[in-house]
Amino acid sequence: MNRARPILFLVVLAAAALHPGKATAQVRDGGVDPRHLGKGDWIYGLGDATNRLGGNVASVTNETSLLRYYTNQGINFLVVKAARSDQLFNGTYPRPQFTSNLVELTHNYGLKIFGYVRSFGSNVVGEAAMADYVFRCGADGFVFDAEAEWESSSPWIGTNGPALAWQLCSLVRSNWPDKFLAHAPFPIIGAHDSFPYREFGYWCDAVMPQDYWKSIGVSPAYMVQWRALEFRSFYSSLTNIWTNAIKPIAPIAQGWTPPGERALSAGEVTAYFNALKSTNHFATAGDHGGVSFWRADLHSRQVWEAMRANPLPPLESPPRDELKIELRSASSNNPSHQIESR
Repeated sequence: MNRARPILFLVVLAAAALHPGKATAQVRDGGVDPRHLGKGDWIYGLGDATNRLGGNVASVTNETSLLRYYTNQGINFLVVKAARSDQLFNGTYPRPQFTSNLVELTHNYGLKIFGYVRSFGSNVVGEAAMADYVFRCGADGFVFDAEAEWESSSPWIGTNGPALAWQLCSLVRSNWPDKFLAHAPFPIIGAHDSFPYREFGYWCDAVMPQDYWKSIGVSPAYMVQWRALEFRSFYSSLTNIWTNAIKPIAPIAQGWTPPGERALSAGEVTAYFNALKSTNHFATAGDHGGVSFWRADLHSRQVWEAMRANPLPPLESPPRDELKIELRSASSNNPSHQIESR
């Protein structure tokens, strides 16, 4: 992963420059509404998830019991790993773990299911083929898990990140014009200034920033506030056709304990949900109608209970006032510490 680039974020006093944008979003096939996704969960390895959810839930022993558990937890959608770059992902199985059977079973339990690719940008046509596979399985959506590999320090990216992101996303969109697409980038845009946020946002329906407060080294409330500031500033800079890159934010929350850290608590999860409810933390009028957690087999029982117990905020229009944030260094936004294996 890339090194962190230390930068400072100042108190924002010029409110006009940071007014929330108007998100461009439409309901997609299967009734997927980018502004109303509900609660979701991410599955890296299906075999690990069905093995008692990493040892945390004894009743989960197969796909059926997993989906039953999700239903009882109030989960609305799943994001399941389907591919790594241009190759389908098997996980612990001898065949791809994302299948039409999994999609059908998930739908039978009333849940939406999205496939995701750990995107590298080294084979655009090959990655687009992974989206083709996912949608031919009957999936409701596709998520580009595009991270540090899309930045200019990657030799296959260099200065071509924006062009490659445009090529990839426009190809998938042209093949699947009515399907839900999202991307899951780092939340602190200023620390990743060569990442093609604009191009991914243009073609996607929602943004799923990785709000991993414990990995970044801040509180849940600060994480939401900081990310909102970043996206407000970014969205306010967009003009002409690029205002189409203003999309609803449906963040991914910390659902695991990073190595060497104090155990993630139910209180932290509750604090995160409470922070999402503040309209001062919105970047667009469609924000926080969806939230998901990384990742299924790493949630403790306490985290599962907090995920179930906390409601999403009601959808409201954010106030047109200033967003204030204290002086803080972004040096802790270190990708190598922020992300577990995805």
